[in-house]
Amino acid sequence: MANSVGAQGYVINNIIELLEFDYEQLYHNDGPSLLDIHIDGDEVPPMGARMKRLDR
Repeated sequence: MANSVGAQGYVINNIIELLEFDYEQLYHNDGPSLLDIHIDGDEVPPMGARMKRLDR
């Protein structure tokens, strides 16, 4: 997808790749960048913080 519009694309498949990703390289790219971050569809999101915000 990124290449088709002239952007630099990066695929991140798991939390380890996300933590090890070199974000500095994004600042040095000529043009836009696209991060394709895969998430675990079975992971339950942390709802506690969201619920507290809704109570305001």
